[in-house]
Amino acid sequence: MSDYLKTALVTASVPMNDGCTMLADAIDLLTERYEFGFRGYGGAARLCFDGDKLVDELRLDVVQTIDNLGRATLEQLVDQHRWLSVTGSFRFEGALRLFDINLALYPTFDPERPVCLISHLDASLYKDLSNDDDSLNHEAADRMRSLGILLGAHELTDGFNAQNFESFHEVITFDGAALKEALLHPASVRAAYKGGVITPGTICGIKKAMLTLNQLRPIWGPAEYFETITGHSILSDMIDDEDDDDDDDDDDDATS
Repeated sequence: MSDYLKTALVTASVPMNDGCTMLADAIDLLTERYEFGFRGYGGAARLCFDGDKLVDELRLDVVQTIDNLGRATLEQLVDQHRWLSVTGSFRFEGALRLFDINLALYPTFDPERPVCLISHLDASLYKDLSNDDDSLNHEAADRMRSLGILLGAHELTDGFNAQNFESFHEVITFDGAALKEALLHPASVRAAYKGGVITPGTICGIKKAMLTLNQLRPIWGPAEYFETITGHSILSDMIDDEDDDDDDDDDDDATS
């Protein structure tokens, strides 16, 4: 696994108010479950664009601690600055280290659904998926799966996808219809290599009303398939090769 690529959980495009709600919910859940906080180096920032190009991030000094970033304050910041990022760190229970995360309301440039929520994760969370012998690290996979459901499978979005990139300049935004098309008709290896197309990452999800597990199975074969209480069909390739035959038969309920 790369030492530099960071997994980003990118949601399908939503209206601005829904995006603000999704960001607030993500902050609340990370704080409640994983001790999310700024810890002296995190904070809020405005994402600055020149047309559709991200050119800068300007720190907003009005937010000094995570306790200052309640929902009312967050709504005011979004009203004033529109495109917003919140950077901090969190801790898994029993872990001896902290993990960085950058949550962002990022523009899709769709007039009706102008924003998506991006959760850009610590690079080690992707790197740790593979053991030294290239086998799957099940603990790391459980962590990635939990974060995918927590931060991506929000009831207000049609779906989400894990993308690996170093900076927001590389993000591929999409709506529910585009995600459905990508899952029904996977991109060729050549197209995926060239980039600019949606290809399912370590984990992705789409509303059951758009695609069911029974529709996904014949297309994607050996993988993990399960459903969330938020109404998403989940597809994950975080399985061991020797488990391919077993995982095709398992459906698990998941919570976010």
